[in-house]
Amino acid sequence: MRGRKYGYITSFFEEGSSSLIIVPRISNALHYYIKIVVYIGQVVFAANRLTSAMLPICYNQIWTSKLLFVIWFFQWMLPLAAVLPINLDMNFDIRYVVYPSEGTLRLENDALSTDIIAYIDMATSVTCTVSSLIVYILTCVVVRRDLAGQVDRMFELRLLLSSLVVFIVLSVNTVMQVLTILHNKGGLSGVMSINDLSYPVNDLIYTIQPWALLISSSVIRSHIYATLRGRHYESARRAVSNI
Repeated sequence: MRGRKYGYITSFFEEGSSSLIIVPRISNALHYYIKIVVYIGQVVFAANRLTSAMLPICYNQIWTSKLLFVIWFFQWMLPLAAVLPINLDMNFDIRYVVYPSEGTLRLENDALSTDIIAYIDMATSVTCTVSSLIVYILTCVVVRRDLAGQVDRMFELRLLLSSLVVFIVLSVNTVMQVLTILHNKGGLSGVMSINDLSYPVNDLIYTIQPWALLISSSVIRSHIYATLRGRHYESARRAVSNI
């Protein structure tokens, strides 16, 4: 997707080549497949934080290896039902178009497939965002109650902060998907403008997790700072206890 957008792979495609039809379907399917996998993962992450806050003693009994396997299975299998039918249906026109004068390679869909993909993306994003929001509100209520009762929940609070940073990015992405639908009726120029804004948001969705941990964990920051200065940080035991 990025190689096409920034012109890195334009020279590999020629007019009339079958790759102009096959490659965009693979790229399109993979792009939206990964997005839906990430959406589902955010809901699971939110549920994980809620159970950790509400039932810390039973946490390990709840999040067993068997449960994680089932979650991962559905997380990676369910999105296939959303992206494969459209991209495998040759009745839909999904292709790359080479513009030699501009030196660009554009992905162009017919109107129907564009609408279907946009609505699927928006529906999954909105559903997962709203679900995560409800779960995070409940988690914040539980953590605030425990803090008011002078229960030490700093560890949980930092993990919650990390997950909320990720949730904010998911929320921005959802706004982009809703705007895409609203501007879809206003012509191609409006949609293209939203797409230009959504590219960096998509990049954040895929890369925000380590940055969220960096923001919320003083131990990680200290380790990185010490590594950059060529020094050893304090013992691992102390680091874990202060996370």
